[in-house]
Amino acid sequence: MILKYRVSLPGLKGFARVYEVKDTTSLYSFHKQMRADMDFPQDQIVLFKSFDPAGNVAARYSITDLGFGTIDDVTCGACHKREEDKFIYFYDTTNVKSVIVTFEGEGELRPRALYPLLVETCVTAIIQKHLMNNCVRNWT
Repeated sequence: MILKYRVSLPGLKGFARVYEVKDTTSLYSFHKQMRADMDFPQDQIVLFKSFDPAGNVAARYSITDLGFGTIDDVTCGACHKREEDKFIYFYDTTNVKSVIVTFEGEGELRPRALYPLLVETCVTAIIQKHLMNNCVRNWT
């Protein structure tokens, strides 16, 4: 099964990345792809804080087991089955820098694609005093 997630910045509209991942993808693999795509620092401990449908913290996942498993053992599909469909992904725990990762739905398997796969990038920029919405879809 393919799961689709939107990554956005807290408090900043106009920035988003949409990823498709296999349900067997570990949170660690997802982290590595986001880190590479968004140029996050590589020398930081990361944390996924997951939320249940009511908005309560359900679990915390990191490189060390915080009681719910490690990011290299926990899969996106396992989180989805537990209805943990929203995360705050701390890519720099020292400086408390994070993005919001939200489940958007299921996707279709793309032949010959390597997952996790960045499928959409949206960045809003002010150019010559006008707000322009630049959205690029990355199809493989």
